[in-house]
Amino acid sequence: KFLQFSTGSRALPSEGFAGLRSQRKQPCKFSIESISPVKSQFLRAHTCFNSLELPLYESRKEVKQAVQFVLDQQEFYFGLE
Repeated sequence: KFLQFSTGSRALPSEGFAGLRSQRKQPCKFSIESISPVKSQFLRAHTCFNSLELPLYESRKEVKQAVQFVLDQQEFYFGLE
């Protein structure tokens, strides 16, 4: 679920993360960037760029809760399995 949320793909290519491509079929590394919690309280994915924006949470527990919340919502709203 997390891979699909962050890249738009259900599975990695045979080359692993190194084989990820943009929508234009150009090599596009997976990245995680921190953002200010003021900008957003939720993590955001940019699947076109294999990019994840992660607010600066105060604890690992908050990160886990935020990820689980997004994945639960993704399944509810988009019917992903």
